Amino acid sequence: MKVAVDARTLQDERPGGVGRGLANLLPFLADDAELVLLVDDRRPPIELDLPQARLRAPMSRRGAAWLQVALPRWLRHWPGIFHCPYNGLPFIQPVPMVVTIHDLTFESHPEFFASAWPNRRAFQIQARLAAKTAACVLTVAPSVRDEIIARYGLSENRILVAPNAVDPRIANMSEEAARRRQRSLQLPHRYVVALGGAERRGLQAAIDAWWPLREEIDLVAVGGSPDQVTRASKVLPWLDTNDWAALLRGAEAFVYPTQYESFGMPALEAAAVGVPTICAPVGALPETLGEAAAWADDPSAPAIRRVLSHLVSSPSFRAELGHRAREHAARWPSWQDTASTVLESWHMAARRTTDASPSP
Repeated sequence: MKVAVDARTLQDERPGGVGRGLANLLPFLADDAELVLLVDDRRPPIELDLPQARLRAPMSRRGAAWLQVALPRWLRHWPGIFHCPYNGLPFIQPVPMVVTIHDLTFESHPEFFASAWPNRRAFQIQARLAAKTAACVLTVAPSVRDEIIARYGLSENRILVAPNAVDPRIANMSEEAARRRQRSLQLPHRYVVALGGAERRGLQAAIDAWWPLREEIDLVAVGGSPDQVTRASKVLPWLDTNDWAALLRGAEAFVYPTQYESFGMPALEAAAVGVPTICAPVGALPETLGEAAAWADDPSAPAIRRVLSHLVSSPSFRAELGHRAREHAARWPSWQDTASTVLESWHMAARRTTDASPSP
């Protein structure tokens, strides 16, 4: 089975969740399919021992031009299928296609796109086309699957759930390696972690929740904008996977007042090292965390503060939550399990190729 994969997320200077997930999946897929990674010729190559095809959109550096112009041209000569791991497919589809739709925030949460309406509209157009035309749609959580079915009218037999898993570098880091990296990061003696990035993650609410407890415990903020993190005990830039794992291992809690999650990868990573996440039961977080979280009533600073105060002042509560978190993560599907579902989606697409072949 020949599969071309849109691998542009692996070219990002700081790969996000999609790119990190793809990097973990590819080794488990390479033994069962003949893979070609499709990348943007204007960006650096990927450091993976897999064939790469470098595509360049004429006259444009925009990602949309790559997807809509360069990609269909290349696929006209491809005797296999195509998989895009991030929401969109080209309008012209010379081969059967698989798409991964991670969330529908651009449909259900317009407030997250208040300052980026064109982006929201582009996401809507891409996802609606992809859901309509893909041989199979993959997503990361049952709640997102149900939303895609309800909103786009997909039949259940065209969508599969392939959950994210924990990066082995996080789950398997030794205590010695963690301590070494913690010393290099110059971390406080006792701290909790909060995360910046998308506004929905609620970094400001995390800092507001912690502020009355600042004499008892420090807060380390990762990746926040300068105006967000002025009151944090320590501010770190975006970290690589190993430093992120070390930071989490030394924390007493991950304070995460996010307003929505289609999966919640940072929270599952915290659970994998025995650190409870303080969050509200929004989006897919109840599915991802189960009993591994310290649940707040809502993602507001007062609600998060009540749980944080209890956790900080109660070593036994903290230890019990940490134990439950680690056990929950240990039972979670592995990347190999996820790869099996991805392979199933590819076989569904390949059967469409066979069904469309002319009779002899």
